[in-house]
Amino acid sequence: MICTCSKRLQAAWKFCPECGREIVITADERLSSHGVQYWPEAFAPDAYKFGRAVADDTAFYQVFIRYILSLVADISQLVYFRAQIVHEASRVAGEKHDQPIGHILWCALSLCSDRYFAEKALIYDWKASEEEEIKSAWYELIAPAFLAHRTRKQIDAQTISDWVKRFLALHKRAQGPLLTCAPCATKCHYQYEVSEITGNAEMQSDFFDTINRESAAAAEAATHFCRFTAESLIGKDSVDLGYCLAIHFLKNMNVPAPARTGLSADVQLVLADKIRNSLNLRDVRRQVFDVVVKRALNGTQWRELFAAPMELNNITVAEVEAEVQRLKKEALSVSA
Repeated sequence: MICTCSKRLQAAWKFCPECGREIVITADERLSSHGVQYWPEAFAPDAYKFGRAVADDTAFYQVFIRYILSLVADISQLVYFRAQIVHEASRVAGEKHDQPIGHILWCALSLCSDRYFAEKALIYDWKASEEEEIKSAWYELIAPAFLAHRTRKQIDAQTISDWVKRFLALHKRAQGPLLTCAPCATKCHYQYEVSEITGNAEMQSDFFDTINRESAAAAEAATHFCRFTAESLIGKDSVDLGYCLAIHFLKNMNVPAPARTGLSADVQLVLADKIRNSLNLRDVRRQVFDVVVKRALNGTQWRELFAAPMELNNITVAEVEAEVQRLKKEALSVSA
């Protein structure tokens, strides 16, 4: 008898701890991934066993989600985020594996990609052709980034930007799934990713503890928590991502848990409105900052022209110059 349990497996298991049956992975299962065509050796039986174990690890999948979120926010992360993917795959695989880490990594990355686009297609009701097109184009982006030794293809910044635009276009909705979604300007770019991230019990508990501290108002504490979380996820401030995190955290507080009292719909709406307003105040500074940086990149007399709004929004010359240098460096590395 062969194990048919839905339990996520670990590479070291020969027999399922749930049913005691032998774990057998069929060739059809191994070779069904879109990633096979790029590196078949990474889907050999032994490599697949470890690759699947890494892909099924919750922490690794959340790093993968952060990879896509970061890429959407900053296209240079296609390359720069790679180190975090490699590190997490190595950590999950451990030191006892007997397969090349490159095989394990590509297999895990492929399996996560297949899962990600399949699940998003269901949530957003994509057509089969839309799912296949955006997933195939995704593989064309990550193959040069992770398989440079197997492909000579180079990806230019415009190709990455075009993919991001098509990807985001598939997410646009007139209405979000929650009443509190109304103020969001990017419905529903983050629904799937935020649902995965806020489903983490430890993070939800941290949010609950944060807004119940006596040292700060609930809305102020929630704003700070969600802004920090958004920045830690994508490396930059994002009003809509921060707000999406907030309303999902608030929604999840209605899930029964020890010493937790659910929030009524009215309370959620009031808190969400206060959080959104607080996030928008921060966004004004960001918008001014971006305008100044854009003018500085063009080499015009931005210091004199924007002296007043910079002072009003507490933006320093050193801060602008540092961002200009960072953007120039990234532009060179992406086009190289």
